[in-house]
Amino acid sequence: MSTTPEVCTTPDVVRRVADVYWRPGCPYCSALRSDLSRLGVPARWHNIWEDPDAAQFVRSVNAGNETVPTVRVGSATLTNPRAVQVASLVGVTVEESPPSTPGPRWVLSWLPTAALVIAGGTVAQGGHAGLSWTLDGLAVAAWWVTRRLRR
Repeated sequence: MSTTPEVCTTPDVVRRVADVYWRPGCPYCSALRSDLSRLGVPARWHNIWEDPDAAQFVRSVNAGNETVPTVRVGSATLTNPRAVQVASLVGVTVEESPPSTPGPRWVLSWLPTAALVIAGGTVAQGGHAGLSWTLDGLAVAAWWVTRRLRR
């Protein structure tokens, strides 16, 4: 009795591409584009303001609204999805990191802003509106200057 060895083959991995329907000026579309690029998710971008068929598709899956970003991967359609959801549908493995707790640098970055806001409120209660406005302006400046520490 002769035996033939079993041939074990793995099917070729089909790399799907996400069709992303977007429009210029949409901050959610910009954020999704950035996140998909960072994660290495392949995507084709369809501007609904330039492509009437794309706009029609978006309206057909969003109750007549042109809600973007709308993403289609195969037969699945998502409206305003997170990048990790799209990555999952495409087949890109992404490790989600748990939200980190703020470190001492982040906490310290808020101290000047908080101190100026509290001082402004205290001065305002004392009837010194002009000084209060000045302290509020300084609080905004402190927030702006320390923003890089919060990244």
